[in-house]
Parts: sequence; C-alpha cells; structure tokens
Amino acid sequence: MREIENSLWANVPDTMSRIHPVLIEQKISEGLNTAESLGLTDDHGLYRFVESQLLLGDRFWQHEVFKDTWNQAKTDAVFVAQIQAITQGLMNEGSR
Repeated sequence: MREIENSLWANVPDTMSRIHPVLIEQKISEGLNTAESLGLTDDHGLYRFVESQLLLGDRFWQHEVFKDTWNQAKTDAVFVAQIQAITQGLMNEGSR
C-alpha cells in the first residue's frame, strides 16, 4: 500500500494534497478492495483503479463506459487500456 501512496504523491500530488492525511490509507484500502472485487489483480491495474477513483470519484467504475470491463479473463488489460484512452481524450480536449 505504501508503494501505491508514493506513486500517487508522485503522479497526482494536487489530488493527494486535498485528502486529509488520516484518510489517505483508508481511501487507498477501499479502492484496492473495490478493484479486487471487480477482478483486477496486477499492480498496475490496481494502481490505476485507485488513481482513477481519486481523480474521477469513488463510483467512477459504475459508469456505462465500464459496464463490460469487470470480471473478465483480462480485466486488468481491458481496464488499463480504457482508462488510458479516457485520460488521453481528456488531455486532448484540454489542449484545444
């Protein structure tokens, strides 16, 4: 869990700075539990889920876009590809 927290501080420091320090471990733990219940297993997929939850909201994973993502044979790969495409799309929109 410490590695995830360190990565979050490195990659999304503004978001992390808005979370009360006492709640950081709890938010990460809850995110990991949800991610695992949805079928994510590899470190990168778990990290991206927690990061996405912090950036997009606790229930982002319930959005229509993700309805066919969870509990598949390759859940990690499918989710990471989807979240990268969404993130890239948001970055492209922001640069216009």
